[in-house]
Amino acid sequence: GARNPQLVGTPLAREFVNTPVTRLHDSVRRVCYVGRLAAEKNIESFLALAASRPDLQFEIAGDGPLRNKVEQACKASANLTFHGWCRRQQVVEILDRCQVLVLPSSVEAFGTVALEAMAR
Repeated sequence: GARNPQLVGTPLAREFVNTPVTRLHDSVRRVCYVGRLAAEKNIESFLALAASRPDLQFEIAGDGPLRNKVEQACKASANLTFHGWCRRQQVVEILDRCQVLVLPSSVEAFGTVALEAMAR
């Protein structure tokens, strides 16, 4: 009964929707952060979490002004991996490999990567 129906595309890239979904592990082994490496994203709290949990593996994908800080933290922590800026398919692979996505931003309520992770 709609008078003017229109097709509206998803705000998700095809890779997040069309790539076959992998099953999550039953326990938490890997934690990731995907986003801009900037102070407002509160990346320092993610680095502190990685330092406090040597029993888990942590992955970071992104780039920004705090890149050097992240790279230094990775050199000091065997459980922290830095991927730098990633193509969408690489982000899909990281999200599928990890059981937890951490979004420690002090200003964002719900970033795009949260929707991408939910799609996975």
